[in-house]
Amino acid sequence: MALEKEINRKGVGGTSSALPKLIILYKIVTRYLYLNHEFSSLQKEKVLLLEKSLQDLNEQLSFAHSKCVEKDGILAKQSKVAEEAILGIITVLIISVLWHHVFRDHN
Repeated sequence: MALEKEINRKGVGGTSSALPKLIILYKIVTRYLYLNHEFSSLQKEKVLLLEKSLQDLNEQLSFAHSKCVEKDGILAKQSKVAEEAILGIITVLIISVLWHHVFRDHN
């Protein structure tokens, strides 16, 4: 459609000699193909940039996920240590209460 508009604008198809018409038509078609190729190259370049961005984002997401998994592991270990510490404190408290009752009852 753009090619037809360009041909009509240049006036190809009149009653003058065929050679100038062919030269004009050749220039129009060459320009159209060049612009179309350039547009395709730009599209390809944009697609490549988008693919690269997608790969970078995927790598960042993988890195963030691995860090989350690592931190989940650390958190699980810290939770276990905290549970053991609380159990130890409770055990000490129970033993001290029992010890206190045993010695208090004997005195």
